[in-house]
Amino acid sequence: MGATKVQKIIKSLGVTNNVAGPELILPNNSGDHQNSIKRNTPTKSKDLTNKEYVDLKADGIDPDHTHSKLIASDGSPNPAVSVDADGNVAIDPSGGFADSSKLTLTGGRTVLGYDGVRAASYLQAASGKELIFETDGANERMRIEIDGSIGFGKVPDAGTVNTALPIRLNNNTQIQWDRADGSPVNIFNVDASDNLIWKLPRSGKKFTVFDPNNNVMLIVTDVGTTSETYFNGAVGVGISVPYNQIHVRTLANSKGITLHRDSTANGSNIDLKFLMSTTDSTSPVTYIRVTRLSSFTDNTMLFFVGNKSILEYNSAGYVNFTEGGLQYGEIYCQDANDTITITTAGKANKVQITSFDTNGQSNGDVTPDHTNDHITVGNAGKYMCTVSTTVESTGGSPYQIGLSIFKNNGATEFANLHAHRNLSGSGSDVGSISISGIIDIAANDTIELWVWNETNTNNIIVDDCTLTLTQIGGT
Repeated sequence: MGATKVQKIIKSLGVTNNVAGPELILPNNSGDHQNSIKRNTPTKSKDLTNKEYVDLKADGIDPDHTHSKLIASDGSPNPAVSVDADGNVAIDPSGGFADSSKLTLTGGRTVLGYDGVRAASYLQAASGKELIFETDGANERMRIEIDGSIGFGKVPDAGTVNTALPIRLNNNTQIQWDRADGSPVNIFNVDASDNLIWKLPRSGKKFTVFDPNNNVMLIVTDVGTTSETYFNGAVGVGISVPYNQIHVRTLANSKGITLHRDSTANGSNIDLKFLMSTTDSTSPVTYIRVTRLSSFTDNTMLFFVGNKSILEYNSAGYVNFTEGGLQYGEIYCQDANDTITITTAGKANKVQITSFDTNGQSNGDVTPDHTNDHITVGNAGKYMCTVSTTVESTGGSPYQIGLSIFKNNGATEFANLHAHRNLSGSGSDVGSISISGIIDIAANDTIELWVWNETNTNNIIVDDCTLTLTQIGGT
């Protein structure tokens, strides 16, 4: 088509300026010079005459592919963006950026790039924004919050992390921790047998679990070849709500609690200790110890109080008090030939036997006191009381004497500790009397032996006498 004919067509469209001549010039008064076929204002030296056409391609780029490459605004790099035949988009395809290259979306709110300083690729959310990952359309699967918290699952409300969906792991899953020296250690993994494994990053360190109020619930400490576990609060075994510090509920298929010492060496021990102190375990404790003697079945159980062995129970069934033992005490006299003066006949006129001159064996809070001719009891309980005495007549007519155990200076008689004996009138009549029984004694009671003449006022001679108390039970 000739130029003259083209000019006529343009004029028919209402365009009247610059239509004459051999070249086609379209007006551009909007300032958008980059889209003009020919610019009204020169921008390059070759267009100074404002008559040369501007090619629709970037300088230095293959003219057959100008539509698939872009040059940076300052001319370098060239090209800055490239789209290959498969539709792949490359930023700085030449790899010449020293610092970084990035793809910025929506005014910098999302950045996908490469950081040359860190030698790493990155996906970046804008300042103050969260990063969300979605699948199957707009179904949120993971969110990284501003503070670095990671939530998995559908988030119903903006800014709320819902971890309802599970985190799926396989037997190759590992979480590593870089130690202070830079060496990594697996602190969590699932092995090939589907075992879940947590590992402390270094020897001598602790694994600690806190409650929502930052109170310690559990501490597991590595101490070399063993570990120590600390529980803060009640621990239930076989029960969800423990009623004590440690509450073990035996189930139908269990047999209770087992303490196992992995040793066959004679003399090896298993200790169950009870610490009554606010300090460490070096303080005196109460504990039970089982000691292997010569075989698996030949063992001895020892009971310790304040680190003192007080009781031994062996495999033969015998009980041995190594220290302490039952509480007991006694007072006695031998060949005393002590005369007890009787002024008035009858039980109402009883006289305390004051012939005791020796404190016998004693243990615990039972205190023999021959000076005051009684035994004082420190702890209330049931006691076996025994009396063994030898008495003789002072002469005169025959008479009957009575003996009984009283407490608290004769205030109260124990009816089960009572006896009588007839003596002839001759001075050579000697008789033995024994009394025994179980009595209930309160703390600080005193126990005495009293005698009286049922018949007349003849005196009574005490040759030998022993009064003994042994605790056999509590109150």
